[in-house]
Amino acid sequence: MFYTGRAHYFKRYMMRGASHLIFYSLPENANFYPELVNLLEEGGGGGEREGGWGVGGMTSVFAMFTRFEALALERIVGTTRAKHMLGSEKATFLFC
Repeated sequence: MFYTGRAHYFKRYMMRGASHLIFYSLPENANFYPELVNLLEEGGGGGEREGGWGVGGMTSVFAMFTRFEALALERIVGTTRAKHMLGSEKATFLFC
C-alpha cells in the first residue's frame, strides 16, 4: 500500500497488520515519523496469541534520505545525529 504524508495529515488512518514500514522520503512533519512507527508496535502481524507481533516477532523501519533532506532528518533524529549521518561514509544506520 502506498501512503503519503498528505493523506496522513488529513485523515490519520489507523492501519493495522503492518510489520514493516518504508519511508521513500522523510516526512516533512517530524511528528508523523513516531506516529507511523507506533502503529507498527500496536498493530503488528499475528497478534499475541500467535507468538508475538509481526513476522517472527520483528518489526522494521527503513527510511531513505539524501543530503537535500537534511532539515527533515534533523527534525527526526536531532542535530548531532543528523550531522554525523550526513557526513559519514556509511550508507546504513541502525537505531534500536
